[in-house]
Formats: sequence, C-alpha cells, structure tokens
Amino acid sequence: MNYEVIVSKYEHAALGMKFHNWIRNHIKTTGPLQITPITRGVVQTAIAPDLGIYIIGPAESFATMTARILRDLRNGSQVIWVVSPEEKAVIIYNRKGMRMLGLNDILEGGEVLPGFMIPVREIIGD
Repeated sequence: MNYEVIVSKYEHAALGMKFHNWIRNHIKTTGPLQITPITRGVVQTAIAPDLGIYIIGPAESFATMTARILRDLRNGSQVIWVVSPEEKAVIIYNRKGMRMLGLNDILEGGEVLPGFMIPVREIIGD
C-alpha cells in the first residue's frame, strides 16, 4: 500500500507522525509498506497514493484542498482523509462522495487498510 501525509504547518507535523506510526504498526505484518512523506512538495500527478491523509490548518484554502483531493482521486487514489484539528473533524473522500466524522466516531481503514480502526477522539482530542 502506498500513502502520503500532507501537513499545512509545523504544528501539524506531530499529528502526521502519529498517523504514520498508527498505519505502520497496523500493517507491519500485512506486506510491504511504501510511504511518501510530503510537506508542501510537488506530487507527480501520474502517481497518486492509495490513501491520502491531509492535515489542514486555519490558513489552508478550501480551493487548494479541493483541487488536491480531486487531483488525487482522478489519478487513482482510493480514499482521502482530511483531518481538521481546529474543527475537530475528519472528512473522508472517495469516488462515491464524502462523509464527515466527529469526535464520537471511529475512523476505519476500509478496503485500503482492512481492520484499521481508531477513534477520532484519539486523533484530534477534545
């Protein structure tokens, strides 16, 4: 599985590392792991991650985020998780649409990370 974590500010990098560790620990026994860390870098549009994790801050533009999500979905990403610590929400995007999770919900890996489950509250706290 290939995934990328994009953070908007240094403060969100710690949360990005938590995601990296949660996912790495989950799939240690399931096969090879390919990680593409990106912090405001350039992504080859012909290569999209299976799972994109975007951690956004208050200065992140909706238009920029939407363009990034659409680009990755069009280029083969199966699912995008957008984490907003400020709004205490995780928004899941895939080709079928989107759905929003709050603090009392569980983020599940679905087909990309079968068996992966983590409470949203553990991701972004109270």
